[in-house]
This record gives sequence, C-alpha cells and structure tokens, in this order.
Amino acid sequence: MKQFFVILSFLMVVFSTSAQSWRDSLKQGKSLYEEGKYDQAYESLVEAQKLAPEGVDLSKDIGNAAYRKGDYEMAEKAFRSAASNTNESEEASRQWHNVGNSQLKRKDYQAAVESYKEALRKDPSNENARYNLAEAKRRLKKQQEQQKK
Repeated sequence: MKQFFVILSFLMVVFSTSAQSWRDSLKQGKSLYEEGKYDQAYESLVEAQKLAPEGVDLSKDIGNAAYRKGDYEMAEKAFRSAASNTNESEEASRQWHNVGNSQLKRKDYQAAVESYKEALRKDPSNENARYNLAEAKRRLKKQQEQQKK
C-alpha cells in the first residue's frame, strides 16, 4: 500500500511539472512577443505546444510569432491549423485572412486570393479580407502582365 502512494505521488509531481512547464513556456512566449523578440517568442511557443496537453492549440500564437519574425511559410501553416481547429466562423475567417496575408508576403498572389475568398465565405462581413482580396487580385494581375513581357 505504501508503494502505491509513492507511485501516485511521483505521478502527480510529474504531471503537475509538465503541465506547469507548458504554461511557463506559453507565458514566456507571450512575454517575448510583447517585447518584440519574435524569434525567441516563436521558439518558446513551439515548445509550449509540444508540452501542452491534447486539445490545447497554440497555432494562432505560433503563427503570429512566425509572421512577425518573417517566416511566412511557417506562419501560413500555423494559421491554417488555427483555422481548421475552430468552429467559430468569425475566428476561422480571421485565420484564413492571416493565411492570405502570409501568402501575400511570399508573393503567392493566386493562393492569397483563394485564402481571402475563404475568409469571406466564413464571414462575409470581414472588410479586411475584402480589401486584401482586391489588393491580391491587383498584384496577381500585375504579376501576370510582367510574366507576359
């Protein structure tokens, strides 16, 4: 019986330590983000996601840090994940808008057009997505005209 309590106590310490460590990494990541240390924030947030229990999705925060540090490909992946992990249409729209912004930064204008359209399908009142859709279409047209020359 004594051995059972020793094992139980050990497991409680292990689980509380791992639960705390992901929260610490998350808190540190958010603090670093606020300080403008986006590379470090990104690393801390990725570590928090690795340690977090199932069902905790930090992809939106990871995407924001990746975007700010200039890793638009990773930001796009993270924002796609955030969009697929929400049931709220307005939040999904915001994340698809972020996907489009990441693609726009990478000059993948055709993909950005499609992402902004998806943002508007999720929330037709998303005026930022509507504006950026027009901008992505304008840039795509200009890119296609330059390729013809």
